Amino acid sequence: MLDPSVLAAARDDAALVQIRTRFSDRAYSCFPIEVGRDLGLFLVLDEGFHLDGLRVLRPQDLIECTYPHPYTQFVEEVLAERGEDEIELPALSMESMVTLLETAVLHVPLLGLYSDELEAGMAKMGRLLEVDEERLTLLEVDQNARWAEEPIELSLSELTRVDLGGSRLEAYYLVAGEPE
Repeated sequence: MLDPSVLAAARDDAALVQIRTRFSDRAYSCFPIEVGRDLGLFLVLDEGFHLDGLRVLRPQDLIECTYPHPYTQFVEEVLAERGEDEIELPALSMESMVTLLETAVLHVPLLGLYSDELEAGMAKMGRLLEVDEERLTLLEVDQNARWAEEPIELSLSELTRVDLGGSRLEAYYLVAGEPE
């Protein structure tokens, strides 16, 4: 597990980091927004140097953090030129996965949900309908942006990552629209 003080220092400096989880050899760049004992919130930078939504990870799944990021100055300049250097973040409660999900649905129409077994690809994507301490109910959107007929239930304890917003989820929502 990664030393949490590294992420806390980067968060306090509003600094870009590169992190890797135990589920993937691929590292990605992001800004730590909140780092707690059970959940971390990160603002993701895509490969084209655009801000691309929020990602919630469990700190115990983080195995590597490069801080300072080797391309910090370049990224900061690109974001400033694009006007992406000052954005307003949604008010999310990071007290627990339940409160996070309850507040997230007020700000984003779709969630991307990942689990231990399915981390390599998008496990589930859809609209949160209900959540309690043990499970959530999700109306799923498939890879063709079609709403499922019936909602599914997922165990909260199996979630390893939650994506909020970002270009991929936005694209699916643009095509899927609101469920009927």
